[in-house]
Amino acid sequence: MRRRGFHLIVAVLAACLLASAAFAQGGGASTTGSINGRVSDSSGGVLPGVTVTVTSSSMMGVQSSVTDSGGNYRFQRR
Repeated sequence: MRRRGFHLIVAVLAACLLASAAFAQGGGASTTGSINGRVSDSSGGVLPGVTVTVTSSSMMGVQSSVTDSGGNYRFQRR
């Protein structure tokens, strides 16, 4: 009987620790971030000078970026 109580306590403590770690990650994820990528054609060649636009009414609004010589773009959260 004592062993069963011990296992129950260990299980509850483990669940609490896992739950607190999961909730701790949610705060940072909702306030920071970036979007990046590479624009290429169907043969895999990069496309410099392409305008990429992202839209988010709740976070960033509308942002545009032009790809660099390697076809790369990046948007940072404002």
